[in-house]
Amino acid sequence: MEKVVYILGAGFSAPLGLPVMDNFYSKSKDMYFNDPDKYGYFKGVIKKIDELSKIKNYYKTDLFNIEEILSILEMERYVSKRKTQKEIVNYIKAVIEYYTPKIKDSINLVADLPRNWTDHLFGPKPWSYFGAFFSCIHNFKYIYMGELSRQSIIRVRNTKINTEYSIITLNYDAIPEDFCKFINNSFRKTNSEDIISFNTSKMPEKGSNFVESSLSKLHGCVTKDIIPPTWNKIASKEIIVAWKIAYKLLSEVNHIRIL
Repeated sequence: MEKVVYILGAGFSAPLGLPVMDNFYSKSKDMYFNDPDKYGYFKGVIKKIDELSKIKNYYKTDLFNIEEILSILEMERYVSKRKTQKEIVNYIKAVIEYYTPKIKDSINLVADLPRNWTDHLFGPKPWSYFGAFFSCIHNFKYIYMGELSRQSIIRVRNTKINTEYSIITLNYDAIPEDFCKFINNSFRKTNSEDIISFNTSKMPEKGSNFVESSLSKLHGCVTKDIIPPTWNKIASKEIIVAWKIAYKLLSEVNHIRIL
């Protein structure tokens, strides 16, 4: 059995409009100025970041990169005992959730499919790439049953593939989980085992059939706990489990692919 682990960085989700380190701050400011009432709690964070500009007089830093900004704020919090951690976590979660597209609303699934139906399973690019990627992660294939309509396409686990795929991600977004839900809700299945989902709490048992692909989110997820991108990475019990899963995956892997 071949075991493949994909390591996903921020650039993986960027084609869908999610922010990366160097545009995170500017995108958060756009949110605040577009709706200052809803995101009023951003004001304190933005003000604090603006105050950091004087730091550039003493050493070279990029105050547009959210990782550098938050690391400096974390250092100040650490030495001054100020309670800003929760404010920063809420700020990060809000920005990620705001720019995470709603897959069901974004993908236009037409009832009648053209002859090259495989190119239209998940809508236009880049949606088609993401849908194909997460289908392959779970060794799924799609079977055309005769009529050129979405209802005639069935998803089924391809048991002939002798490869298990798993994901380790540094991203906070829930794109992998959202695509699983979308695929499960959009295509027919042959039996109860033909469900796409990720195992995020424990390693699958060896020798079991239809093993769920493992998903390790090293920095947490916006739907749960997250670790801010700073030097001081204090992990919750849930995130420690994710690190243990990642360690086990990497200790048994045949191939590592970085996106």
